[in-house]
Amino acid sequence: MALHTLVGSIKQKYSQHRQLKKLESLIKESGKFDVDFYTSTYSSQSEMAVKKPIRHFITEGASMGFNPSKWFNTNWYINQYKDIKEEGINPLVHYILYGRREGRKPNPNQFATALEKQIDKIKNGVVENLWGGYSAPALQELEAIYQNTGADLDLRFFAAWHAARWYYFVEDFEKALSISKLVRELSTDYHLDKTAVLMHSFCLMKLGEIERAKLHLFEYLESNPNDADALLSLSNLYTDPADRLMWINDAFERNGFTPIEFDDEQSSISFKALYATAPAVGDERLVSVIIPTFNAGERLEIAIQSLLNQSWKNLEIIVVDDCSTDDTPELVRRLSLQDSRVKLVQQPQNGGAYRARNAGLKIAKGDFLTTHDGDDWSHPQKIESQIAYLDSWPKVMGVSTFWIRATDDLQFQHNWRLNPRLIHWSHSSFMFRRQVLEELGPWDTVIAGGDTEFIWRVQAKYGKWAFKRIHKEVPMAFALDDEASLTRNKATHIKTMHNGLRHIYRSGCQWWHKNNNDELKTEGDDTRAFPAPRSMIIRGDNNTKGDCIFISDFSDKRFKDSEFELINTLIESGQSVLLYHVPEYGKIYRPLCDRFFELLHFKNAEVCVFGMEVETTNVVFLNPNLLKFVPEQLAEVSGRRVFVSKRSESEISSEHVVEFINDVNEKDIVITNISELSDSLINVT
Repeated sequence: MALHTLVGSIKQKYSQHRQLKKLESLIKESGKFDVDFYTSTYSSQSEMAVKKPIRHFITEGASMGFNPSKWFNTNWYINQYKDIKEEGINPLVHYILYGRREGRKPNPNQFATALEKQIDKIKNGVVENLWGGYSAPALQELEAIYQNTGADLDLRFFAAWHAARWYYFVEDFEKALSISKLVRELSTDYHLDKTAVLMHSFCLMKLGEIERAKLHLFEYLESNPNDADALLSLSNLYTDPADRLMWINDAFERNGFTPIEFDDEQSSISFKALYATAPAVGDERLVSVIIPTFNAGERLEIAIQSLLNQSWKNLEIIVVDDCSTDDTPELVRRLSLQDSRVKLVQQPQNGGAYRARNAGLKIAKGDFLTTHDGDDWSHPQKIESQIAYLDSWPKVMGVSTFWIRATDDLQFQHNWRLNPRLIHWSHSSFMFRRQVLEELGPWDTVIAGGDTEFIWRVQAKYGKWAFKRIHKEVPMAFALDDEASLTRNKATHIKTMHNGLRHIYRSGCQWWHKNNNDELKTEGDDTRAFPAPRSMIIRGDNNTKGDCIFISDFSDKRFKDSEFELINTLIESGQSVLLYHVPEYGKIYRPLCDRFFELLHFKNAEVCVFGMEVETTNVVFLNPNLLKFVPEQLAEVSGRRVFVSKRSESEISSEHVVEFINDVNEKDIVITNISELSDSLINVT
């Protein structure tokens, strides 16, 4: 029996020795073990670390937390990937055999870089698709990430938050809350993460779970007592006006601004009840504030009164009435009799907010110029703070402050979807020096998005630093959260900045700024400096006709030379051509190609977007991959013949063509290549 035991022990040791030799050979051949690093670093720890460094690392070093090289962090690898410890495998051996292929990283720096790349890929791919018209497949991708228990926690949080934003946007608050609960279960670290706290508390708020929402906000405020977003969120959860006012003023006073009051004569909390003053400041320099308005009624009086109460007293308040059909002009006249700083300008015909603003610019005498929406309320120190910043920084050409959206009863809201903050910067608060007007001209006369273009134009002319956002810690205005406003309207909705009207417009202005930075002055008339969708220029102008519409992903590096030449040839031949950009699902976001806008500069070429109705003879899909996923929102396109250009031998679904194009028969669909397309389309009308 003793001999049998001895033989068994010898066999076991021999087996272990063979296994050890195999591991030594594996590590040596991998090139992942730095002998010089190991021996010099751990020579004082063990003689074996010098004589047989790889063997020492396998038998002792790894368990002691020794690193086999500068780039492999043993303790970090074990702690980051919990399954390795459970399996009892040497961490470097695991990395060589499995970790590399599984995408695991050998140290925290590489991990952070890789995580950043993964997050960027989600942000510029899946998230862009989510808001760009492909919500169903994008939500599936996000769910696969945040439900993956093996994925990094920050990656899961990022995916979960973006999914919750969508469900909050479509008012599925229960689904958003369920995702928020999952985030809280990931780690206690997220219990005090501001983005997670606001997500959770607002979902609870929307579902009427007021006390639970309070608990989460109080927990966060214990560590972040000066956070205005949390303080203003908390004010939503009280009914007593005194309590609500306390939390609102806490936000202002903790950040060095004068408190506000509620008018005792008002029966309820509302914009109309807001009242605030501050000690007068100022000098001889005049500030012109332009308010475009249409049928604003008593809301306009709230806005004007908040301006009359500004601490900077040297103002002219130019109210431009855009052909209101109510008593708005009479209201302004009455206020102008009470205070001569209020001036009325009446437009001869309704032309939209930017035309109205430009009419105000023509008579404005101010050293500084700014605008104000007719249904917003401004804190009395807003203008004072803007001028103070411009005085401190003479090379800054313009500044914007921050604001917060609120319902009429002062329930503070996220800006159309969940955001990391409630307070966000206000485009319309942009105050600029008169020099800007003299050198760049007025606003672009479009339906929406002109503020963004104007600010970007300033930066293109004077440099990125020439525009600053100031006092981000507190809202200097309350913006009425109006579901009927342009930012919420279907075709002009702010989410079309991802794909649609605003995306095309923003891309067009960036193209112009980039290629014409020596001459960026506009006259504010109907002459366009850069192409824009017709529905962006004239409200309701959504219908158009043409000889041919090209549907493709016109992003940079996806628009082929042969396709450009074909379209250019058709345009030069006199055919009326439309370009309809549809981003390909699954691709990383890229800006629109310069050539796209070069083509649109021709008079017989125009751009098509969601919300338009297009009637054309020929419809051409330049990118057949678009037929794999059909966007949820499409322009209404009808055509007699449909051509699909084959870029590869991949299957093309005529079924999806029918989803894109109205009233088309499968017999009218032609699968072809680019050279045959040219022959089919030239001289065809």
